[in-house]
Amino acid sequence: MEIKNALVVEDDIDQRDLYGEYLEEIYGTSFRVVTAYDGTDALKKIENQHFDLMISDINMPRMDGKKLIATIRNERLRRPKVVVLA
Repeated sequence: MEIKNALVVEDDIDQRDLYGEYLEEIYGTSFRVVTAYDGTDALKKIENQHFDLMISDINMPRMDGKKLIATIRNERLRRPKVVVLA
């Protein structure tokens, strides 16, 4: 089975850990979970690694989820499937 990469972008550490745990609980070892604090942190990770899935909060410091998604689309970075949390 191919291992997929998931990026969880959330400024609240408890929520970030919880989403990562949910993915691992549901999908087991088929998902490798990486976390980011905000959109700026996420962009650095997206530029250096391929992600199949990104779960992102909307309200975050420095760069929010809307700006993150727009930047990924505008810069034609590797585009993960995106789930937005409000």
